[in-house]
Amino acid sequence: MKLQVYFSILKRPPFSILLCIGLLVWLFLLLQPIVMVEFNIPVHGHAHHHIHTHQRNGLWSVIMQTINIHWFLMLIAMMFPLLSDAVLAIWRKNFPRKRYIGLTTFFIGYIVFWTFIGIVLLFLTEILNSILDSSKELVLGCILVILLFWQATPWKQMSLNRCHIPPMINPFGLQSAIDCFSYGLKKAFYCVGTCWPLMWISLVTMQHTMYLMPLFTFMMYFEQNLPWKPEQWRIPYLYSFHNFYKQLSFKQKNSTHPILRFDRKF
Repeated sequence: MKLQVYFSILKRPPFSILLCIGLLVWLFLLLQPIVMVEFNIPVHGHAHHHIHTHQRNGLWSVIMQTINIHWFLMLIAMMFPLLSDAVLAIWRKNFPRKRYIGLTTFFIGYIVFWTFIGIVLLFLTEILNSILDSSKELVLGCILVILLFWQATPWKQMSLNRCHIPPMINPFGLQSAIDCFSYGLKKAFYCVGTCWPLMWISLVTMQHTMYLMPLFTFMMYFEQNLPWKPEQWRIPYLYSFHNFYKQLSFKQKNSTHPILRFDRKF
């Protein structure tokens, strides 16, 4: 019975739109290497992401390495599953004729901010490559240390807590699109605060990203479903799984699960 409720929710807009876009992107990313190998086509997009010290062309090169189809596809595949609450809030707080405009401006703001962060991360990668003589192992080691440090900081938990703040959207006139765009920027800002080291690893290990993307997507979804915690220093990942399973068991016993209250007809 519960599975039927979940499937009925996924069939309704806006969830059906997110699901279709996400599945198409994942399918393209999964099939692309097979097609390239089958027809002997070089995968330029993946190689284009790698930064080598002997091929540096300054900031413009870093920008062009970020703004390409593979960056946007990776962003859509990894981030769209995490935006269901935000999309639902925009859908409910806009008039029917403005819902798709609101979603479009929200995603534009979200992707613009993440693209700026991608440029910064690639620029930092180039700096690390120049310092560490392009040793990929050392670069990844440094990023993993940064990841563990960031997980322990109160700023990471602050970003997680603020990811669930509902937006303030004026449904009237042009202000609706402006509010949705600013909400996309704000949502991206807090999403960056929760998972920017994971996206950094994805950029550095672009050849193996297809193996890491599902894992990172699950980790980000997992963290966003954890209950609110005080914003303080903590040991990374120590109690996350325990709290997550406690939350799941509580939701199974409680009939007021937020997703089951999605019974409004659109």
